[in-house]
Order: sequence, then structure tokens, then C-alpha cells
Amino acid sequence: MNQINQNQKNNSLKNKLLLFFTQLILKMSKNKQKQSVQQQTKFVNMKEFLSSPLSSHTDIQIIQMYNQMSDQEKQDLCSGLAKCTKLSKLILHLNGSMLCDKDLQNLGQALQKCSNLSTLSFSQDFNEIGPFGASIIGSALLNLKNLSNLTLFLIGNQIQDEGISSLASALSNCTQFKKLELCLNANQINAQGASSLGQALSKCINLTTLLIDICNNNIGDQGMSDLTTVFSNCTNLSNLSLNLNNNYIVNGCIPQLGSALISYTSLISLTLDLRYNYIGVEAGLELSSALAKCKNLLVLNLQLEQEYNYKEELLIKNKILRMKRLVHYIVQV
Repeated sequence: MNQINQNQKNNSLKNKLLLFFTQLILKMSKNKQKQSVQQQTKFVNMKEFLSSPLSSHTDIQIIQMYNQMSDQEKQDLCSGLAKCTKLSKLILHLNGSMLCDKDLQNLGQALQKCSNLSTLSFSQDFNEIGPFGASIIGSALLNLKNLSNLTLFLIGNQIQDEGISSLASALSNCTQFKKLELCLNANQINAQGASSLGQALSKCINLTTLLIDICNNNIGDQGMSDLTTVFSNCTNLSNLSLNLNNNYIVNGCIPQLGSALISYTSLISLTLDLRYNYIGVEAGLELSSALAKCKNLLVLNLQLEQEYNYKEELLIKNKILRMKRLVHYIVQV
């Protein structure tokens, strides 16, 4: 009895220490982000950017949201960026600015001059980018040899499988990436495009954080299987977020997904969104059983929201809630 009590005390202490260190890491991360934001220089006006000390910038934001830029403004942006030779971090959000393929080429050539760039967040949502435009973006990324942290927002374009294959081909050579966020929502992507992306990302073996938003496409079972089963090569992957909602995914591929998640042995944090697909209760139970076998998982955000009845919801939730090691979880079934 004394041994049992001692074990219970030890487990309680371990859980408290785990919670303490997790909260400490989150707090330190927030402080670092806050400090980083304070050091950034933000431009929403092109004239202000061009009149600033371009060669001195190391960390800047340029935000031109839903503001159709003139040809001269596009040229000025590219010439200005080419002079930012000390730049290490760039947030460039040009949603709705209607950059054509030639504009993207000029922008890529300008970014080549920023040889110290290690962090890039590039947003080109709703700009009618097609397959060729995606290949231009991929070629530009290949030339950024020091880039380790990339966020790429290309929501609501027309990239299709051909464009994703071109972009994926470039990403497969960016093996230095440690953090990658791809937002490809609503881009007419099918199974072939998802497969190309999965094969490419399997070569990014240094990734620790990977976030993929490929919702509102049509990748289906085969696309999801091909996309998710190759990440086991990324042995350092600790933070994974997959938004696969509204992709015509049904029960058959859930076992492969579960097996894939179990194989990610370094995984600590997982966000998985499978809403607006066709995941039956048996498949939901299979998935929850697989999640219970992810031995290092501490943070889980699972979004299923299928047409389960109350009893079925409880069955799936209870399997997940038996994972006593979780320090934070959100489960919507």
C-alpha cells in the first residue's frame, strides 16, 4: 500500500512539473514574440517604406491588404526590397493586390538580394495565381538559401495540381527548413497535388513545426493518405497542424492516418481538423485509439464534428480523455 501511495505521489509530482514547464515555455514564447513585434518596422504606405533607411532594415512588415497596386508601386516595392540587404525577417502581405506572373518574377529577383533572410511570411490570397505563378514562387524560394522559417498564404487562388507539383518540387530542395506553414485553402487541389506535396515534404527532414491548411479542396482518401503517411521521415517533427476539412475524405483512409500519427515519435502538439468530411463512428474510434498510442503527445486539438449521436460522441471522447498525459486538449466530435 505504501508503494502504491508513493507511486501516486511521484506521478502527481511529474504531472505538476510537466504542467509547470509547459506553461513556462508558452510564457517565454509569448514574451519573445512580443519583443519581436516591438522591434519590427511596419509599413502600410509605400512612400514611407521607400523613404526609410532601406539598407539598415533587419525586420520589417509590408502590408498592402486588398489595395490594388499600380505598376509603378509594384516596381518601387521590388526596387526597395532589393536594397534591404541586411534583412533577416520579412512579413509581406499583398492580398488582393493583383500581382501578375511578371510581378512575381520581379519580386523573386528582388528577394534574391536579401541573402540573409531567415524568416519569410508571404501572403498572396485571392490574387488569381495559377500553376505558372506557383512555379515562380517556388523558384524564388529555392534562391533563399538561409531561409529556415516560411509561412506561405495562397488562399483562394487557382493553383491546381500542376501548380502544387511545381511548388512541391521546390520545397523538396529546401531541406534547411525548420518551420513551414502552408495555407492552400480553396485552390482546386486534387489527390495528385496532395501526393506531390507529401512526397516533397518528406525530404524536409529538419522540420520541427509543420502547419498545412488544405481545406476546401478535393484531395479525397488517396490524397490524404499520400499527404500524411510520409512525414515519418521528419523525425524532428514535434508540432503538426493539418486542416483537411471539406475534402471528400471518408472512412477508408482513417487507419492509414492513425498509423501515420503513431509513427511520428517526436510529436508533442497536434491539431487535426477533419470537419465536413464523412468519418463514421467506427473510423472515429479507430482514430482516437491511434491518438492514445502517440506516447509523447501533450497538446491535442481534434475537430471532427460529424453526425454522431450523443452516445457515439461520448465513446470517441472518452477514449481520448483517457490520455492522462495531455496537458491541454480541445476535442469537438
